[in-house]
Formats: sequence, C-alpha cells, structure tokens
Amino acid sequence: MSADDFYRTEPTPATSWRMAILLGRNERTYKFALGAALLDLAAEGREDISLVELATLYTLKLAERSSDVAQAPSSKNTSPTDFVTMLHEDIEYVSTHGEPTQRLVDKAVKDMPGMVMTKFPNANGGIDHEFYRASGRGGARRIVLTPHLHRLAEVADSLSGELESRWSIVESAFAAGVSNRLVGLRPSADGEEFVMPLRRVAVSSALHALKGFQHGRCFYCHELLVDEPGAAHVDHVFPWSLMNRYSAHDAGLDGLWNLVAACAPCNLRKSDRIPSPEVLAALVLRNETVLASPEPLKVGLRESVDAALAGSSKTVESRRELVRAVLSRFS
Repeated sequence: MSADDFYRTEPTPATSWRMAILLGRNERTYKFALGAALLDLAAEGREDISLVELATLYTLKLAERSSDVAQAPSSKNTSPTDFVTMLHEDIEYVSTHGEPTQRLVDKAVKDMPGMVMTKFPNANGGIDHEFYRASGRGGARRIVLTPHLHRLAEVADSLSGELESRWSIVESAFAAGVSNRLVGLRPSADGEEFVMPLRRVAVSSALHALKGFQHGRCFYCHELLVDEPGAAHVDHVFPWSLMNRYSAHDAGLDGLWNLVAACAPCNLRKSDRIPSPEVLAALVLRNETVLASPEPLKVGLRESVDAALAGSSKTVESRRELVRAVLSRFS
C-alpha cells in the first residue's frame, strides 16, 4: 500500500498528520518536536501564536529528549552553528532553568520557517490538509493554527502516543551509531514492546507504534481504539496455538508482520481462531503500509518476514509478494 493508498482509505486530517509523522523521511527529529508542540497548542485551543512562542515550545520539546538521546545521526558532522550542536551545548542551562537560552530561540526563529515548517507539510509529495500558516516577517511573524489542526485535538492523546513511539524508534536508530538501513526492530517475547537489538533495551510501545498504521482503529472491528489502560491490546493475527505445529524459532509468529493493534473485546473474542481470508487481506495491506514507511520500522518488518520464511523455498520478487509469501506458509 502506497502513501496515496493509505490516505484514500481514510482521507481525514488525522491521516494527513500520520503521513507526515509516520511516512515522512527521518534525517533528524525536528518534525517530531514541531508535531508535539502543535498537538499541545491544539489541545489548548490556541488559534494564533507568535513564531517566537512556537519556537520556544519547539526547542523545549527537543531539549527534553536530547538530554538522553541524540536527535540526529551520530555519524552526521554538524557545524558549530548547527541547531543540534547549539542544543547540546546549552542543554544544561535548559535542564536547570526549564527554558531555552535566547540564542536557541533566535536560532529556531531563524531556521524553522524555511526548514521544518516547510518540510512538515511536504511529506511524500505533500499532504492534503493544512495545519498552520504563517503571516508577517522575521521575529514578528505570526502562526495561524487551522481548523484541521484543531480537529486533531479530538484524538490528540492517541496521536501523541504514536508520535512519541515513532520518535523513540528513530532516536534509537540514531543512537546505535550505524545506518538506519542496518538497524531493525524486534518485538519482545510478549509483543508489547519493540526492542532495538544493538541496544538490547525496549525502545517503544508496540501498541502505539502499530496504531497509526491502522488509522488508530482496531484491526478487526475498525472502531477507534480508546486510550485507556487495558482497552487495546497487541494481538497475534496467527495465534500462538500454531506453535504446536511449528517450533517457536521457525514460525516467527512474534514478528512484526504478525502483530496488530486490537480492541480488548475483539482480541478476546478472536481467541485461537485461524484468520479468515478477509483478515489476511487486511494484514497484507497493513504490512505494506509499514513497508512504505522509512527505516528502521520497515527494516524490522522485512527482518521478521525473512525469519518466518527461513527454510522455505519461496522466492519473493515484490513488496506484495514479500508479505503474501509468509502469510501463505501458515494458511
């Protein structure tokens, strides 16, 4: 499923937002900081703010994360005037005082309009909903927050969870110190967390990481997932009962390819039943959407498929065949 297919499935502001956050390229984490700031402002009902105010909040969002994890690839050389370099130099002040230095705000005000604020709405060739627009010039510039952004306030908790999860995954790839293309993700034994193998620690909630690729809906009944404890689960589409037929190592049923976000009633009702052809078709499309996303989640999916196909004689020539081949093994 391409980004266009993903949008046409549910052409809403939330889908445009997910295209920017989940499917846009990740050279740095600036878009996540901007997205987090915008969601906070939408939840507060703000309609018009100064660029200085937005830059301050944006900088604080980055500072909260950069004290622990790099916000750009460790292999990327940065100049003394690069924002990431300046943030690293000023992080102690920000942590101590709870506010950014003036030079960080000035740098963000200068860079944001032509950098992250321009790139954010141009993910995958452009999204169909405008979340903000600028007026004025320089430090006096004002940012108008559109009705589309305010609509996101209705699902802000869910979108925030998805954003935080994606941010953590990308940070972990940067922190690994190797190319994103060489770093995959593996689900933990219970499927609740994604683990970065090189770091050997849980880096993200699997539930939040998966939800966005399903439009925030239950994989089975398509109702919106509720952000309450126990209301949503990570489910194995092909059930654990198949472990009686395949060894745990060979089956690969804990792989990303076989995990979906589901509401608690659907998860419990499904029990150990083998998935129907309709469910399998939906799983193909969901996995194709993940394969359309940037590394490292895409790499994690491909690795899980490779593991599930280990020892199989199947040849895989296309992205769709890649997903269908592993499904046919267990059908």
